Amino acid sequence: MKPAKGIVQKFFSLGQIVIWGLGLLPLSTLARAEIQVCDSHGLVRGSEIAVEKGCFGCHTVGSKRVGPAYRDIASRYEFDQATLQTLANKIKNGSSGVWGTAVMPANLVTREESLALARWILALKGESSNRQLSSLFGP
Repeated sequence: MKPAKGIVQKFFSLGQIVIWGLGLLPLSTLARAEIQVCDSHGLVRGSEIAVEKGCFGCHTVGSKRVGPAYRDIASRYEFDQATLQTLANKIKNGSSGVWGTAVMPANLVTREESLALARWILALKGESSNRQLSSLFGP
């Protein structure tokens, strides 16, 4: 974003307040605006975690391997906060019986990592899901 003519934009951190241009903004407001403008970093992080944790040993994006394809998972579930939590729990604690006889073991991921993975998977549903993504980050 280019600064308005004649205004020099500088960022100074003062506890929970950021001075931006000539105005004061709480960090939470600035962060919310940034997420609404660009949520791609969170999605990239989800895919990075999938690689780091070896998820692609059993899953792929577009076709069934040992476990279901990530796009199949995304298409089965609604894109909402409850589903995000449910899927994150399945990623962290394991799951069985949902996609046949294969068992997904518990994974050594943090709660934040499981949520990032779940967001990324659900975002694969399609363009309409991506428009709803910012609602999962909350106000």
